[in-house]
Amino acid sequence: MKTIIADFKVMPNKLEQFLSLAKELHSKTLTEEGNVSYIFCKKPDSTYDFAFFEVWHDDLAIEKHNRSEHFTRLIPQMVELCEGEPIVQMYEVYNFEAD
Repeated sequence: MKTIIADFKVMPNKLEQFLSLAKELHSKTLTEEGNVSYIFCKKPDSTYDFAFFEVWHDDLAIEKHNRSEHFTRLIPQMVELCEGEPIVQMYEVYNFEAD
């Protein structure tokens, strides 16, 4: 399994628009095949810092997500409302039994 953390710093005057788009992205992504978990979080000490914590079965599921209609439509709009590009990090779920 693969995990992605995508951090967004939203411009203060764009918060409501960003949250509306994030809500749509969240609800549509939860229905995707290969999605294990898709959680939208707000940083506790900041009004404008958010992150998606994603868990996917495999790379193919991530590729399909990244090509989906809602992702290709919503992410560019969300980025326009942010101070710079999102910071995206990818991890593999560690399997302790494989040691």
